Amino acid sequence: MSYAQNWTSRAVRIPMLLVALSALAACSGSTVSGARIDAPPPSLTAPCRDPLRLPARDATQEDVELWWRSDRANLLACGDKHSGLVAWIEGLLDAMQSENSRPGPEPSD
Repeated sequence: MSYAQNWTSRAVRIPMLLVALSALAACSGSTVSGARIDAPPPSLTAPCRDPLRLPARDATQEDVELWWRSDRANLLACGDKHSGLVAWIEGLLDAMQSENSRPGPEPSD
């Protein structure tokens, strides 16, 4: 699989994740056992930057280093955003699980 095809498949997965999270955000006013579920922070759901488009010309060593550094920084920032979103989801799941594991009211005699 070429770099362009691999990037395209990743570029498709990210919007799909955002659509799934948008559905969750649409339910942000919903409650589960009385607990309010808020949407994830917008900083975690903003799309990642695309890699730089390379010009149709010969590149100098300086150009290559500049483009690589920029793409690398964007990739690391996207990874941090992804990690933050995963942590948010795990926190939500933990909260829901602890809410469901609480003992219910004592049965009345």
